[in-house]
Amino acid sequence: MRNRGVFSPRFICVLAGILSSVPLHAQVQGQTVSENLQNQMGIQSQVIDSASGRQRILINGLRGEYTTVLIDGVPIQSFISSVYGLDLLPTAALERVDVTRGTGPSLLSPEAIGGTVNLVTHAAKETRVGYDFSIGNQDYRALSILGTGVDPTGKRRVVLAGQFHQQGYWDADHNQVTESPSHRNFSMLAKVTNDFTERDHFDVRGVYLQGVRNAGPTNDSVFGSLSNTGTATGFEDGNVSKRYTGPKSLILESIAITRFEITERWTHEFSNDFNLQLTGSAAGQNQDSVYQGHDYSNKDKINYLDLKFNRAVGAAHLLTAGTYFRGEHLRSESYRLFTALGIPKDDLDLIAMGLYAQDIWKLTEALELSSAIRGDYLMLNWRGRTAQDYEIAKWVASPRILLKWTHLPVLVSRFSVGQGYRAPVTFLAAEPDLVLSNRLNNVEQADSAAYSLALEQETVFGSASANWTRIRRMAYVNRKDFGQPTWVNDGGNHFVQSLDGLLGYHLTQEFSVSGGYEKFFYDDRYKKALPAAAIEDRARLIADYEGGGWGITTTAITVGSRDLRSYGYTDRYSRWDGKFATEPKRLNAPTYTTLDFRLTKAAGIHRNLKIYMGIKNLLNTLQVAKESPLYYDAQGNLKTAHVWGPLRGREYYVGIQGQF
Repeated sequence: MRNRGVFSPRFICVLAGILSSVPLHAQVQGQTVSENLQNQMGIQSQVIDSASGRQRILINGLRGEYTTVLIDGVPIQSFISSVYGLDLLPTAALERVDVTRGTGPSLLSPEAIGGTVNLVTHAAKETRVGYDFSIGNQDYRALSILGTGVDPTGKRRVVLAGQFHQQGYWDADHNQVTESPSHRNFSMLAKVTNDFTERDHFDVRGVYLQGVRNAGPTNDSVFGSLSNTGTATGFEDGNVSKRYTGPKSLILESIAITRFEITERWTHEFSNDFNLQLTGSAAGQNQDSVYQGHDYSNKDKINYLDLKFNRAVGAAHLLTAGTYFRGEHLRSESYRLFTALGIPKDDLDLIAMGLYAQDIWKLTEALELSSAIRGDYLMLNWRGRTAQDYEIAKWVASPRILLKWTHLPVLVSRFSVGQGYRAPVTFLAAEPDLVLSNRLNNVEQADSAAYSLALEQETVFGSASANWTRIRRMAYVNRKDFGQPTWVNDGGNHFVQSLDGLLGYHLTQEFSVSGGYEKFFYDDRYKKALPAAAIEDRARLIADYEGGGWGITTTAITVGSRDLRSYGYTDRYSRWDGKFATEPKRLNAPTYTTLDFRLTKAAGIHRNLKIYMGIKNLLNTLQVAKESPLYYDAQGNLKTAHVWGPLRGREYYVGIQGQF
């Protein structure tokens, strides 16, 4: 894909059981990983509540917990850290984002029920500095700097990246309660590579992340001094679409995150055909937050160690074998929840260790078979739950196969089958509602199969894929059977399938158009287990021009209507009069379309300077034009998770980027 900026990932490779050679467009002015991925084929960036703006990356329609996130191939992110920490990562430091759709093609990646997102950081190839600065409405500001350096011998290389990004809140219905939070993120990355000898290479990467997001009352002064006075119903006429008049503290959500990571990797080449790789990594993340009057903080620590051997056997086989250890420890505090209300803490210890092996076999010039197997021993202890040491202690075997068939140099099929797993790690603030009890006792597992076809010619490009997944012992929140929201393992099977296709045409060397369609199929029990309504079908149309120093990209996305009853969106109301809830929320989400536009002009002697402008959500498509994401339940409790459409309206930006 043509590079649309120094700091956006150069390209996003999407593997739908496949490595697609189809050029894919990066998200227009995406400053976070979620924004860059949200409109790619087979991928959804799902907002699960309007208050905190929690986002999860869904692959093939499978829940965000089922997406494995790697950084340079290292699983140092977890479900706990990725709820907020994923979008703090500096996209300025990313060379590309590889997305593997499905368990089979994920091969050696841990867990990966839905697939894998691998964030690949820049490798220094020359000495240069790049920058990108942009401003826009809604208090939007972004600054990115990327520097790479190579010493005269080429043996020592360094990458330095920094990014600042802020965005104001959105309150389109002017009820003085945000539909989308404000946020401010700051991140830094440093990576040093040293070739000590011709056969010994050492890499070290350090990351520091800091972010704050605020939601709830739109008057910033209330964050410092919260009033607990107000009307009993909370809103004028008890209607969530009218001005909020209740206690400010009861709608405030404020989340502050700090995170550090350090990763070291030593590669030793015994010969041109045989090497070993030793990787160690550690990360720590602190969260201090308030959720609608409930204080909550946690500290999450991860340690990872991996030893891997790679050996080429003749011209036909590439063998990999290794072992790993990974530990995660969560400790949390809350006066309101744990002391005043007596809710058990969500502290946990997770230990995972195991072995893995892989063979990439070149059967013929046209056929390549990749087969892998993982054996993982998982130990999970929720410390506040019972006196038992580990509620889960289990070996899990995960075989995976990927067959690549090159019909023609421009036409490739891929077929994959495999099994994935997940230790059902969760924490109290992961869902829209506080989950007060935990009865999880088993590992989630899944079986998957996928087929894809990719075409890449000079004038025509396209892809098509079909994906099938069966989930066993799925962890979900049961809100009916235990008197309070409770995590449990479901005893049945859940099925999720998806079909998608993309076709594009290069009308000229400078101008191309492409269109795609996706359809996701979920069984009814799976829908009810999701934290928010998922996309069921989606169509896209992209027009792209680049020539004469100009670049123009227009992207239209249409999301089809959905029956919200199947997602449990019942017994939700817009009004509360102090005794009864009335005016039920809508039970059907309408079809909607968003349109993004971006214009770029290259300047400078070597065209190393670009000036750009753009509009996101040009049509100003908003859910609040139909209804608020806020609602009352039948008991009069105010909730923030009636989400089915865009929560941010039309956004303008202008910027400049360059390098020297």
